[in-house]
Amino acid sequence: YALCPSDGSATPDGNWAQTNYSGNLGSQQTPSANGACNTYYVSERTNAVTYNYDLAGGDQWGWNGHGNTNESTYISGMFGRLAPKIPMAQVLDGTSNTLFVGEILYRCHDHTGGWWHYNGMGTAHASTSVPINTMTTCAESQAVATRLGYPNPQCFTKSNWNYSWGFRSNHTGGANFVYVDGSVHFVSQNLDYMTYQYLGGRQDKHSFATPD
Repeated sequence: YALCPSDGSATPDGNWAQTNYSGNLGSQQTPSANGACNTYYVSERTNAVTYNYDLAGGDQWGWNGHGNTNESTYISGMFGRLAPKIPMAQVLDGTSNTLFVGEILYRCHDHTGGWWHYNGMGTAHASTSVPINTMTTCAESQAVATRLGYPNPQCFTKSNWNYSWGFRSNHTGGANFVYVDGSVHFVSQNLDYMTYQYLGGRQDKHSFATPD
């Protein structure tokens, strides 16, 4: 187990150990099983008015391989389920401006079983596309999500990956992240959405002081 003390819900799923940490896919498209629950998603790799999906990556299929011979070119962040190792030379934004690993919550995810190097939720099943601490898929029903005031409660099902594949924690106001340079920072859930996307991507050519 690699668990955060603040999360008491991370119990085993069969024989699979769980984790509260995932590698960063980056500013990556993660389409939901329910097409009506793709709030944080654009259909093309382009700069949109509202959402940034890194032009050097961010392809919706990059995280899954799909036969690409160089999946790293389709990955906005630092990890992909089938992607090769991403070298430091590809972190064009600087190691202090790029997220590496962040907190996730077991109860909000559906990829809780599977080999650690392929289909487990800690293997790059988290993207910056969904804002920090979006808890919609942490609810067990639409009624519960509605009562708790979660956004778009009708999207509570954990297979709505556009929601469930996000970074979140039980900490008030944000979540902890490791940056590529090895530093650890608490990132506010109120961080500007575009800035969060830029932190997720490694080569969108935006650099700035770490928002503590």
